[in-house]
Amino acid sequence: MLEKLKKLFWVIVFFFYALIFRKKPGPVTRNFIKGLGFVFSGLMLSKVFSLLFQIMSGRLLGRIEYGRFALVCSISNILWTFMYLSIGTAMVKYFTSTRSERDKAKILSTSVILMAVSTIIFALLFYLLSVPLATAFSINLPYMFAAIVMAVGMNIWTLAQKVCQGMNKMKKLGALNVVWSLSVLIISIILYLYTRTAIIPIISVIIGYLLAAAPTWPDIRKYLRPVLSRKWSKILMKYSLIAILGTISLSTIGALNKIFLNIFLSIGDVGMYQAYYYSTLTVASFFVTGFVMVFFPISSMYRKKAIIFSQMNKLLKFSPIFYILLFVMSSIVLFLYGSDYTFIIPMLLLFVFAGLITSVHLLYIWFAASFGIRGVKISSLSVGIICIANIITALLLIPSYGLYGAILSMIISYTIGTLYIYFRIRSVFSPEEEGFIE
Repeated sequence: MLEKLKKLFWVIVFFFYALIFRKKPGPVTRNFIKGLGFVFSGLMLSKVFSLLFQIMSGRLLGRIEYGRFALVCSISNILWTFMYLSIGTAMVKYFTSTRSERDKAKILSTSVILMAVSTIIFALLFYLLSVPLATAFSINLPYMFAAIVMAVGMNIWTLAQKVCQGMNKMKKLGALNVVWSLSVLIISIILYLYTRTAIIPIISVIIGYLLAAAPTWPDIRKYLRPVLSRKWSKILMKYSLIAILGTISLSTIGALNKIFLNIFLSIGDVGMYQAYYYSTLTVASFFVTGFVMVFFPISSMYRKKAIIFSQMNKLLKFSPIFYILLFVMSSIVLFLYGSDYTFIIPMLLLFVFAGLITSVHLLYIWFAASFGIRGVKISSLSVGIICIANIITALLLIPSYGLYGAILSMIISYTIGTLYIYFRIRSVFSPEEEGFIE
């Protein structure tokens, strides 16, 4: 029975590949696509464990402490973008685009060194600026320190994921996602037996990052050389400095609304927002992230990008089905959070729509990024537009409309950004690009 289900799964996957790329997958491509199944399976288990962790934390901590945990995560995401500098994304782009083992070693070694240096420099800088940063984010100093440490752990974990992605070790990537979420769940369960404060999930997440990243060391060591390539440093940093604008903006979008809610309303409202956010946008990302992890390397190699873009747009006709499915799943997740998190249908409908529009935008920006420098510029500008629009609309709407203002600002800004990147892709990308590395 299990074998029949697996065969059916691959039949469906290969059908969608043929639909998008207008050709049957070759042997190498089949391996890439099978990576999607491994990643999707790993993400599915990972999301289940993460779901249990979030629901348990929300119920045990209550809205105030859960909101504090969400605020620390948001701040750490912003700090992480400066440590990351999108170097990992550049590494995947060029690592998968070259066949030379020597160049691959130079690319990975240079990427690891650059990320290590940026992590150390920015971690020290944020530590020295911790007092004014804590004041700006309206958070206690100990939690500011926790956000810095979490950002470091997140950067290590991100590097591990990018290494697996670049080396096409999708099965391992899926397994490591399970290791991370399961570690976080188990550690938090143990620690909650002793106390119930926001520091418990924070510690659990940080330890989970390190445990999940550790198994990738043998893969890194295979290519790691104690040499910084000047040539690849320039290439990687050129790509990264363009992509970082989008990465910073993207992380800021998810974090600023929680920070504004904490400033204008209360930490309890941050907890409520986090429950709705996780129930909808995070659940929506489950369907998209696994696809993107494999789609980005394939699209980077595939040169008939006009065909991919056309077929991607045809898939959007399934959006109403996705919306209904997401609403049902989100309702179940929000219900499990408990009575402390009020179930408001109009608000949930808005959050679900936000989950839909952010998923579409995510597909577009990763598709554009697969073009290299010129695509990253468009992706970064799109996310920058969203960030600016979100800040303006959030400052206008949150003080007057609270949680409704927060989610409306996200919907408005993402709609503007998605329309921008759609029309920019149509006007810039050439239909004549063709060829496929097989």
